[in-house]
Amino acid sequence: MLISLRNVTSVTIATPLDLVSVSHPPISGLTEYDLPDALEHAGLRPWLSSELPQPKVGWPPLPEAGMYPTHLTEGHAVFAAHKHGLCENYKNLFDCWDEEEKMPLEMALVAGFTKSDLRAEVMRIEAPFDWFQSVLDSFVDLAAGLDAIGKFGSEEAFWEHVRNRLAEVVKRLPSRLTMVLLTGETATHPRFLGALRDALGNEVEAALVADGEGGDINSAFANARGSAQYSRWRQEAPVGSEEPKTCSVERGRHREAKLEL
Repeated sequence: MLISLRNVTSVTIATPLDLVSVSHPPISGLTEYDLPDALEHAGLRPWLSSELPQPKVGWPPLPEAGMYPTHLTEGHAVFAAHKHGLCENYKNLFDCWDEEEKMPLEMALVAGFTKSDLRAEVMRIEAPFDWFQSVLDSFVDLAAGLDAIGKFGSEEAFWEHVRNRLAEVVKRLPSRLTMVLLTGETATHPRFLGALRDALGNEVEAALVADGEGGDINSAFANARGSAQYSRWRQEAPVGSEEPKTCSVERGRHREAKLEL
């Protein structure tokens, strides 16, 4: 599948594809090395990589991948897609840290619904691209996607199952939610939104920050949009370094030259 996506994307953008950023929900059995191995087999390199240059921040020890996250969870990517926790001075590590200290600590639930699965991820989060991608709770239910509705005794039984799976996560919350974000191409299905609101119970008022058809972000592309945001940051400047202003000008010249071709 990765090889197929690489080939289609390379044709679409008319240039060979090398570095990619991949985010995914926490999946039981998926080890830290499985995804990089799969990407390597497809001839791709991840932006989230220990091979990237380590930042010189002045004190040891650093994580294996410097200050880069070794993986990017779907929840963190969706959080970034909604422009939460993004510092303006991201090209300078210390300026970014100063900004992050003033950001609110959110208790976020990311609820995902597609034709093939139901999933959820709970995070206590300030910034989406920290090297430590903390997830407090999560699940992926491959038997509760929209296409599985015919395998239940009735539609009501299916939506009750969806509500109950989400309610289980809500019951385990360590503190009140401050936001709910949506991901997946069917996450704005009216019955799913109804099941989600029912599952939230007393949390629904505090969580309406990102309610209502997923806000201004298309939930089908929220995950990809957040991953693209991470790739942009890493392309413009490695973590822990400050990019010279001339680099931005030079990139603009390169883009103009490609457009002329």
